[in-house]
Amino acid sequence: MQRANTSPPPLLAQRWQHSAWTGQLPGFAPPLGIDEIAGLALLHDVESLLVETRRSDVEVRYECRQGPFSEKELTELGDRDWTLLVRDIDRHLPDLAGLWTHFDWLADWRRADIMVSIAAPGGSVGPHLDSYDVFLVQGDGEREWFLAPAEAGRPVPGSELRLVECDKFNEVYRAGLGDVLYVPPGHIHHGVATSLCSTWSFGLQAPSLGDIAALLDTECPDDTVGVRLRDARLPLRVRAGEIPASVGQCLSLRGISEAEIIDAVGRLTSAFKPGFDTPGGCVDKLPASLHPWTRIFWSLQIDALHIYCNGQHAVFDARLLDQVMKLCKKRVLTAGEGHELLPWLSSVGAFEEADIE
Repeated sequence: MQRANTSPPPLLAQRWQHSAWTGQLPGFAPPLGIDEIAGLALLHDVESLLVETRRSDVEVRYECRQGPFSEKELTELGDRDWTLLVRDIDRHLPDLAGLWTHFDWLADWRRADIMVSIAAPGGSVGPHLDSYDVFLVQGDGEREWFLAPAEAGRPVPGSELRLVECDKFNEVYRAGLGDVLYVPPGHIHHGVATSLCSTWSFGLQAPSLGDIAALLDTECPDDTVGVRLRDARLPLRVRAGEIPASVGQCLSLRGISEAEIIDAVGRLTSAFKPGFDTPGGCVDKLPASLHPWTRIFWSLQIDALHIYCNGQHAVFDARLLDQVMKLCKKRVLTAGEGHELLPWLSSVGAFEEADIE
């Protein structure tokens, strides 16, 4: 792969979300080994998926099973043609959320989750495309990636893996330790392990007009339901937790104001995905630490501070901005300056139940 840093190259700064590009994380070391990752797939509260590649003279099929798995199931997989995926690893192991600092030029609200996959040689989840963009960082071993624009493929009906049939890939990359591949939304990508390997997937999020319309209980034209925010019109660097005002200018719905668009984006991106309950408890004194799963963002609109936390929204005085930015960065509401925020944040389950000593 081409050696570069992980920021979009300057010439791509206004169109990076539309083009695949490669980079490198110097000194990157996978924080978990292959056996440790496989061990997580044994746990009942961890979402995992096993994809096995079945080959014949006429076709290649991808069979998938949901976890959790038993040790026996995993040890019987053999030495070829399987991939095991573990999702939301940064929620289950909060210390791993620090891996996002490799992409610290991204706005906080754009970060969705970290998924990690391990694969034996020949292992793959097949050619597919995703609605969101993703950074794929190679850990152990090597993987070969085949890329093509969406129009080069045909969706496979009924595929839960969002598989596509693709006759020709226009780009091929071989990824080794620390190599990064950025895949834009809706771009066909097909990774095949060439050795026993691990790949760390940093998934992003961007609400669609359909998502926003549903939240606001309004109509959305059928031909724009899937239109999503694109970073080309947004600043690359923002303050900790900030949803910039320009978000409200990037999408439009008839009869919906820019402020309502921003509020919907804040509520959608701070909410837990289905299957995750609000984890935090109530606290009544400071200091208090945010729960590792809590997502908190803010937007400054006409001298009012809008805060979005765990899918909820409240408005505060703009003079609290410094406190909120500090909270977003340090994830601790300190004694002596957080009393105005404490009741509402506690009511939406933002805090760990145990106070900081």
